Amino acid sequence: MRTQRTTAGTAIAASLVVALASVVIPPASAAPIPFHTAPSSATNADRSTEAPSGRIVWTRVSEEGSFLMTSRADGSDSRVLTQQSPGILDIDADISPDGSLVLFDREGEEGVEMIVIGIDGSNERVLDFGCVAPCFDDIIPKWGPTGMDVYFSRVMASIDDPLTPVSAVLWAGALDGSNVHRVSPEGVEAAYEDYVARFLPSGEMVFLRLRGADLVSALFRLDLNGVEHQLTDWAIDADVFDVSPATTGPTAGLLVFETFGHHGAPDGVAQAVATVPAYCATLTSCIARTRILTSTVLDETDPRENFNPTWSDGGGSITYSRVTWGAASNPQPDSEIATMTWNGRLSHDLTSSPGFDFRPDWGPEPAH
Repeated sequence: MRTQRTTAGTAIAASLVVALASVVIPPASAAPIPFHTAPSSATNADRSTEAPSGRIVWTRVSEEGSFLMTSRADGSDSRVLTQQSPGILDIDADISPDGSLVLFDREGEEGVEMIVIGIDGSNERVLDFGCVAPCFDDIIPKWGPTGMDVYFSRVMASIDDPLTPVSAVLWAGALDGSNVHRVSPEGVEAAYEDYVARFLPSGEMVFLRLRGADLVSALFRLDLNGVEHQLTDWAIDADVFDVSPATTGPTAGLLVFETFGHHGAPDGVAQAVATVPAYCATLTSCIARTRILTSTVLDETDPRENFNPTWSDGGGSITYSRVTWGAASNPQPDSEIATMTWNGRLSHDLTSSPGFDFRPDWGPEPAH
């Protein structure tokens, strides 16, 4: 679930909670799941043996501002990572492969800056990849597989109107700002926008492609021969996702993502956390192997939705955002960071805050 981000990526968090509070929870009903998947049964079988390790970074929206928080994976050592500032939203944190640095977007009235900061809050600086007109903004930075490169979406403006964004495709550059180059294929912007590059252990890239005609998105894998493979159906509108770092076991080559990320789910259906293999022979095969891990029912008896998933450092667990919508008498929503095992079982909340906690990332504990 994105924060009402336009294709320019410049929405401000000040209206986030107000907008979310306007969601109307329908009465209890037997709303169908609009795709051929089903939730996992909630048993204790096949539980993960992975002990919580590493650090989690997430965005907290509060009256003082919207900033990054961090804690250990067990919830201890919780602390503020970035400074609170009115009108500023720090979002889309991505922890480096060695756990020492964090990339994120800082959104404000003047646009978006991509920032890198130490996991201890030190050495914050703006990343500059030479975005000059007609470039509108560089947004959503993600680490390359070695931690030496940054992949991001470059939003381009109309030549006739420099304040109107017209396209967004993937670019990359070294952390020092050098070797800036385009990643998305030429001409893709005629019908699509590309966002969020993440990498499988094999080195293959997975990314999010937004279809311009109806603004829904799907996940794609770019193999080492440069061939694109669609992994999710447009109808499920896959959004925020992550790639398992595991090289063996049940999560090797497995992606986790959120459903209905751009327009919200149909009435009576909840946004959910789901998985899909990165390696399927066909899109039909991928759809058949998609698994929903959280409830898809949204009504007054179960007013919760789950989204923003990311894998643990070992790939055995998932952290995500769990939103509980308020009642008519108190419509303020509550969002906490939760964790669960890879198959959707044994979930629990990591945070319990009066703020709105969402969009987590889970990375390794840095070496000291």
